[in-house]
Amino acid sequence: MLRPMPASRLEDYAQEPAPQRPRILFELIAVGLGGSIGACLRLAVVLGFERAGWGSAVAATFATNLLGSFLLGALLSALASRAPHPLLHPFLAVGVLGSFTTFSAFALQSVLLARADVDGAAFAYVAGSLGLGLIAFLGGTRLAQRADAGVGG
Repeated sequence: MLRPMPASRLEDYAQEPAPQRPRILFELIAVGLGGSIGACLRLAVVLGFERAGWGSAVAATFATNLLGSFLLGALLSALASRAPHPLLHPFLAVGVLGSFTTFSAFALQSVLLARADVDGAAFAYVAGSLGLGLIAFLGGTRLAQRADAGVGG
């Protein structure tokens, strides 16, 4: 059974006194840089899916959202047991993974599938994305916890 994930480092981060936090400008730069990297990675996945013939943009969005959920779970779990640089969370979690995954494309594709009314494809896409996304997040969390236990014990 999975242990509850430790409190997010973000909660600790928000509680730090203002002088210990980097200026908001540095946080914005970290998110912007991470966001540009994540967006480029997402486009690379979409183009890779197209080139390999693995399906449409829907399949690429589904894959990036599941991978992003897994990576976010692993990242937050790993950061919770460490004292990372204060810009690491904004750069990786908000920037890179925030732009790598995409709720807006997911919403658009869900609506388009529903309008096309293709044998329950919209329902399967929404249910699969949410259900498997949660499973992927928990899997990433568990993997990071096991890695920490292996390193520490």
